[in-house]
Amino acid sequence: VVSIGVGLVNVPVYFRKRQIIEHARSERNKLSTTVVGITGSVGKTSTKFFLHQLLEQIGKNVRSTKQHRNSEFTVSQDILEQLNEEVDVYVAEMGAYRKSEIKLLSQLTQPSLGVITTIGNQHLALFGSQENLLNAKWELIEALPKSGTAVLNADDKLLQKKAEHFNGKVIWYSITKPADVYMSEVVLEPTQTKATLHIQDQTCAISLPLVSEGLLVSFTAAVAAACALGVEGSVIAKAVSTLKPFTRTMEIRSGINSSTVIDDSYSASEDAVRNAVAHLTRFSQSDKRVIMVPVIELGTEGSTVHARLSKVLAESGARVFVYGDSFKEELSSQLSVDRIQWFDDAKELATVAAKDVSDDTVMVLEGRIPSVVRKSVLA
Repeated sequence: VVSIGVGLVNVPVYFRKRQIIEHARSERNKLSTTVVGITGSVGKTSTKFFLHQLLEQIGKNVRSTKQHRNSEFTVSQDILEQLNEEVDVYVAEMGAYRKSEIKLLSQLTQPSLGVITTIGNQHLALFGSQENLLNAKWELIEALPKSGTAVLNADDKLLQKKAEHFNGKVIWYSITKPADVYMSEVVLEPTQTKATLHIQDQTCAISLPLVSEGLLVSFTAAVAAACALGVEGSVIAKAVSTLKPFTRTMEIRSGINSSTVIDDSYSASEDAVRNAVAHLTRFSQSDKRVIMVPVIELGTEGSTVHARLSKVLAESGARVFVYGDSFKEELSSQLSVDRIQWFDDAKELATVAAKDVSDDTVMVLEGRIPSVVRKSVLA
């Protein structure tokens, strides 16, 4: 009886959603707005956020999908709320939990520019392999028109290999080697980054209010996308100095008792944990702490990933506070018992994490930890 009742409720909901999707498709077809699609295992939101800022600073009327809107239905809602004939560029974040979802999103939004950030191990539980994950993300590139442009990460070997069979236009970006857009002489400091930015044949020294290698990948992807949209390199270079990180994504915050907090609590992946912990070691404070949740959606790779993260955490010299008990054995494998603590009560974790904090303390908030914990350590 319950199943029948749920089914009767879901039928009109399904048709209502389809109605909204078709309405959005119809409205999109009426517009000449340039659409940029962004996908990848990590870094989608930051890339979208940086590109939005760059385009806005040079006077473009730009709209981006709102937070957590990256599926066919939610992007349809976003289109109906935000798009009109006055919008120059629409930046659409595209997520995927199964095959063909990005294909459907692309048919809806009709991007002429497709950006892929990186292919990692996030969502392996859903796709089964990196090859399947890569193919799902590549649906964005396959959907581009002949005149379209793919913006791809030259530091990702999977993307490099996949692109060998792509005949369309590609703009490559990198933070490690020469490409169409790349960075050299990178100096990662605790609260800023200095580097030389190369945009095709133009070069300039920049100082960014952004930190960590992870954000640099998203930054160069956004610069490459802006370049693909026809923005001059000299104009981009002038605009980058005022960029801000997306909220809770490697965001340097003031903590209680004059401490420093690296707030990376928007989401988590193996790459994100590695990136945040690596940046933690760039600070001179002796009291280093990592407050985190175990990484989810890793499938059969979960144990291996957390064993690797245990080694990274051990080498950082930080004390580790974990909310939840998943992968307890693996995550503790390289850490002495006095260096790692586990909590299933958020209030207890908040109390312990905030204990004896001073100006000699710097801590990482990694993953979607409870808000009560964030509040306990932020000033």
